[in-house]
Amino acid sequence: MSSNISIDKFSNNSLNQRTLYNLLVKLDGFYIPKISDRVNLRAYSVKLLQYGKVFYVKADVGEYIGLLAIYVNDIINHNAFISSIGILPEYHGLGISEKLINKAFAVAIKNGMKSVSLEANNNNNRALGFYKKCGFFEEKRIGDTFFMTKNLLGTAPHQVN
Repeated sequence: MSSNISIDKFSNNSLNQRTLYNLLVKLDGFYIPKISDRVNLRAYSVKLLQYGKVFYVKADVGEYIGLLAIYVNDIINHNAFISSIGILPEYHGLGISEKLINKAFAVAIKNGMKSVSLEANNNNNRALGFYKKCGFFEEKRIGDTFFMTKNLLGTAPHQVN
């Protein structure tokens, strides 16, 4: 397994919609709960590319191994929303999540956002711990879902220890 990865942005076209859909299918079983338990993955991939900014992670062997999807279109509250972030488990521990979260912060700031929010499941201890290390705090909890936010004012790229 290689640690050489690249992060780039998907453009909105039919080839990338298929590629994003296939990547979501590949990652789906690793989300808690699975994304497909809540949405149709094909429709979700179209929506992400149409309204959000979607970045993929590619290993040097050409395999798509992760993604970040973020919405930066809240011009009233100036709050970005991370809709999805995920990496294949065999690539955990290589700093890829940190690179993706920093990408999210940079994209949000560039688009005039003052904060970033996301949802995480109470049963996903790994993700919850990571988000807390990155400066997210719990705003509220509904059932098994944590609603978390990070204030971006005065934020520099984040280092996770």
